[in-house]
Amino acid sequence: MVNSFLDKRGQRDGQRMSFQHSAECESRTDALFRTGAYPSHVKHPTPLSDLVNFDLVLDVVISERMHLTDKGVSAKCIDMWINGHPEIGFKLT
Repeated sequence: MVNSFLDKRGQRDGQRMSFQHSAECESRTDALFRTGAYPSHVKHPTPLSDLVNFDLVLDVVISERMHLTDKGVSAKCIDMWINGHPEIGFKLT
């Protein structure tokens, strides 16, 4: 079980993470982070919390190029090029 952007837990099946849709799920908020409602998500205080009109939930980018492309899309493409796609049955090597 892993926490998500929402105050909800996901279930891991191998390398896949899934979250059941639920209308009752509450979003995490800037105010809750600032009051310490999520201690497991805060290792050290950040100077960003001192900025005026800065929302710790909405204004922080949670992913960057390395995680979006290098470890995600690029890794899957390289895997398909080397090992082939199971439904199509071709590979480049």
